[in-house]
Amino acid sequence: MEIPLRLRDFQAQWGKSRFWTFPRSGVFHGPLTHELCYRPDKRNITNPAERERVLIRLVSVTGTAALFERAYILIFGSQIRALQTLNARLLQKQELVPFYVAAKSEYQNIYSNYAFDQWFNFMLSQTFIIMQGNTVGITNRGREFLKYLIQEAHSLNKAG
Repeated sequence: MEIPLRLRDFQAQWGKSRFWTFPRSGVFHGPLTHELCYRPDKRNITNPAERERVLIRLVSVTGTAALFERAYILIFGSQIRALQTLNARLLQKQELVPFYVAAKSEYQNIYSNYAFDQWFNFMLSQTFIIMQGNTVGITNRGREFLKYLIQEAHSLNKAG
């Protein structure tokens, strides 16, 4: 993919070709990430301990955002509503069935081959919920996900 024309003069500053780089790891690497990774001196971070602290924070924040963005793409609105309810109180697993049933009746084409256990297990697989016996609760990750949706102004009223 070519770098947009207005940014091409930037390539001389960082010694790369006119193409964006997508390494085998699948992580996007462009001018901003290059500066953050290879030019910490431009950010006045010369102390190695401070640079390490900043980079660990950057990786943590970026990784969490990527995790939550992926989850948001995949999650159904009924699952978000279930998480919101779990944020207020513990529920028995059976008490989550109405969230699924309501979504299934409204979105029959989506749920025609999607069972309750699949719906429930998605939230488990994302570590948004935890189950002990028959009691279901929200995890810290689930709470952070809900806060992230609000912070990033994502709709809580998704389809499904």
